[in-house]
Amino acid sequence: VEGWEPELIISNNDFSQDYSAALEGLKTPINPPRDLGWHIRRKSDFFKNYNRLAGEFAEIIGEPNWTFSVATEVFEGFDVNSEESREKLAQRTDAALQFIRDQYRERGIEGHPHAFIKNNSGTYGLGVVQVSSGDDVRSWSYKARKKMKAAKGGGSISEVIIQEGVPTTLKQDDATAEPALYMVGCQLAGGFLRTHDKKGPEESLNSPGAVYKRLCVSDLAINISGCPMENVYGWIAKLGFLAIGLEARDKNINSGRTTPLLEPC
Repeated sequence: VEGWEPELIISNNDFSQDYSAALEGLKTPINPPRDLGWHIRRKSDFFKNYNRLAGEFAEIIGEPNWTFSVATEVFEGFDVNSEESREKLAQRTDAALQFIRDQYRERGIEGHPHAFIKNNSGTYGLGVVQVSSGDDVRSWSYKARKKMKAAKGGGSISEVIIQEGVPTTLKQDDATAEPALYMVGCQLAGGFLRTHDKKGPEESLNSPGAVYKRLCVSDLAINISGCPMENVYGWIAKLGFLAIGLEARDKNINSGRTTPLLEPC
């Protein structure tokens, strides 16, 4: 770049497309690495690792496993245009929701469980539909079917996950909110609150109309019942960070770092 050779490229591209031809011959490491982009990643791989780590962490601190885990299962061979495929997905959805319903009853949680059916590959809030029963899948409108037909970049959706919906309790300026945290190495580096004044606590906030507000680490020093939010958000973020590290290791991905992705947190 104008006679200056960078040692590291920090990318904000989710790599939903491969871009290997455009990056051919590039020796400078890119972080996050292109090989951890959504053209190759699967949400199910991440949550398999995350839920295992969450279970181990819960055992260490003496909490029930469900405190940190998110029930997630894969549905392969999805074809939104096939009535047979939609019926199979509806049956799997009913089974998944019954499992969550049983967990609610066992834990004494009030409310009706819901789930999100998500494209197993992809981001940007595309290919995501909320359901409360298998009948919701059976009665998908043209608009809902169209939403589950294509992912970011125009690719088709052939595999989805059925994932437990976790209601948020956060509010910011009377808008429903949820946090996202950034990390540099093993250190929290702030993040943002995704807020939406037209969505409820059980709905996806990653949709048109969302407003993003800065979240500093200092904001997390709030002490609620003797538990600073930095601990609550921080440990979940670190579990997610480690889960991505395991995913990279499983895929034999070299990030180009001089330190390992799984350095102790």
